[in-house]
Amino acid sequence: MGDSAGLLMLAGGATAASQVGQGYAQSKAIRSQGRLEAQALEGNARVADILATGAEMRGAREARLQDERTRRLIGSQRVAYAAQGVDVNAGSPVDVQADTARMGAIDRERIEYNAWAEAFGLKYQAEQDRNSAAFTRMGARNAARNTMLASLVDAGQTGLRTAYMADRTKLPEEPKRGLSLADPGAFSAPIEKTYGPYDRPSSLFA
Repeated sequence: MGDSAGLLMLAGGATAASQVGQGYAQSKAIRSQGRLEAQALEGNARVADILATGAEMRGAREARLQDERTRRLIGSQRVAYAAQGVDVNAGSPVDVQADTARMGAIDRERIEYNAWAEAFGLKYQAEQDRNSAAFTRMGARNAARNTMLASLVDAGQTGLRTAYMADRTKLPEEPKRGLSLADPGAFSAPIEKTYGPYDRPSSLFA
């Protein structure tokens, strides 16, 4: 192999190594980005869980306050009827108190439903964020692996191309020369003449 082929192999090796290094760096960056996005989503899920718990506690507290308001209103109605000398346990006073209790119960149910709906929405959002975080991590891992595999494939192709080009740059070996009737130098040595029994060399009678 000539110097040019050696240099070509060195250059090809450097290129392949660079491709693998770039693939590794890109793969690491993809994993890091995916991890950061997943952590942000998980943080959002934790916040939503806290808000959902707060909504439930706030709903329970407001429901208790509504019950107290209803009881105070019924109490004030009984006091008013009693001040008028009306029997608070019979007739219209009973109906008024029943209506007040019924309306108070409706308000309590509305408060509880609103708190439940708010908490449910927040819990649902938290679950969605956790699922998104899991899919983000998985997607980042797959993308990083594919990026690394692609860089290895590119490096392998570079190596094959380099080996092929280096083989093409080899100097051809000089073919060995053999005897051939077409080669004018194959029988260039002088041919000695042979004499039969009746031949006489002219040099004997010279």
